[in-house]
Formats: sequence, structure tokens, C-alpha cells
Amino acid sequence: MREIRSGVATHLFAYDDGRLASGIGSMLPPAFLVLVLVLVVALLGNQILYTTVEEKETRISEILLVSITAKTLIRAKLAALAIVGLVQICVIAIPSLALLAVSDVGETFAGLELGPLVFDPTRMVLGIMILLGGLLLMTSALVTIGAMMPSAKDAAPFCSVVMIATIAPLYLVTSIIVDPLSPVASVMTYLPFFAAATALLRNAAGGLTWWEAVLVAVELFVLSALLLRFAIAAFQHGVIQYGKRVPITTTLRARARSRA
Repeated sequence: MREIRSGVATHLFAYDDGRLASGIGSMLPPAFLVLVLVLVVALLGNQILYTTVEEKETRISEILLVSITAKTLIRAKLAALAIVGLVQICVIAIPSLALLAVSDVGETFAGLELGPLVFDPTRMVLGIMILLGGLLLMTSALVTIGAMMPSAKDAAPFCSVVMIATIAPLYLVTSIIVDPLSPVASVMTYLPFFAAATALLRNAAGGLTWWEAVLVAVELFVLSALLLRFAIAAFQHGVIQYGKRVPITTTLRARARSRA
């Protein structure tokens, strides 16, 4: 009777192909990359846009372009924003990882046995590649918007669309984690602005193969490079367009003439 009143200790074991699975603890390190994506979007999204538009509104870019090219200016801007973002991420990530290292939060959370944290090098490297590709695509898109719009007020709606699209898959986090091979998750994995968050969630759930991760990363980096080249052309042409939006066709024609 004493044993019944005191309760029964139970332990849950999960198996994967006949082997003892590492449990939820193996999902936490890759899932941390999703948190990094959300933090960068929240902390740097608007800043990336306004640093581009502000220089056009205040005519500072005209002075800068006398000494350097638009390509150099955009690349320097991206490098500075990357450093700022890295510092912000480290300020948040380092204390969090230190807390996990010195406490048992990695094994228990809200009364649940999560198991020990397991760092899979392959999943982490692939996740970092996808994360960098997704952040570069978002940054290139925001710089393009800032280069084409005459003011921050005109650019704000487009900026919101890009930022929301980047983290939109998080609204389906439950379905993606439960069934990472579902048709919806598979399709969203290859849609440019949805790809990063969806692929990171599937990677955390263990439902993303290495070749899919490489394919998504290559897609994101290629699209980012193309969009960044377009942003440079739009910025170089739009800096002299006072109070006007730069049409896409005008930028494409200007870029074609510069190649010729």
C-alpha cells in the first residue's frame, strides 16, 4: 500500500530502427537555429531597410558614391549589419548555452524528461548553412526594397511582407514537427522566403535529408546572389530618382546597358 500511495516512477524510452533514440534532447540544438532566425528578423529586419532608405532620403549616398562604387557601399553595409547581428546573437546565445551547461534544464523541462542534449555535427552544419542562406536572402530582399523605394514610409509595407514570410512557417510548427514529410512541409521547403524556417524545423525534427538540406542552401545562396546584384543596380540607379520609385524594368534595362 505504501508503494501505491507514493506513486510509481516511470521512464519513457523511444527507439529508432531498433536503436535507442536520443529523444527530444537531440531536437533542441537544431531548433536553437530557428530561434536565431526569429531573433535576427526581429532585431535587424527594420534596421537593414532603414539604413538603405535613410541614406537616399538624406542624400548621404550621393556624397558616398563620389568616392566609392555602389557595389562597395552595399557590401560594406551588409558586412556592418552582419557584425551587429552576430554581436546581438552572441549576447543572447552565450548566456543561454552557459545556463544549459551548468543546469539540468537540458534533461528536464516543465516536468518532462527530455534526455541529454545531443549535438549532431551533420545536422548542425546543414542547419547553419540553411540559416545563413535564409538570412542572406532576407537581407538582399530588404536592401532591394530600400534601393527601389523613395522613402521609409513607402518601403515599410514591403518590408513587413518579407519579414512575415520569413517566419511564417513557424505558425505551422506543430504540423511540421509532427509530420516533417507532409506535402505542405515538402512544398514550403523549396519556396524561397518560406524555405529557411521550414527546412530548419524539419531539420530539428529529423525529417530533412542531407541532400535536401544542401539543395535548399544552394537555392537560397543563388537567389540571394542574384537579388543582391539587382539591389546594387537598383541602388545605383535609384539614388538620383528624387521622390520616385524605381521600376523593375528600368533597373533591368540599366543593368543590361552596363553589361554592354
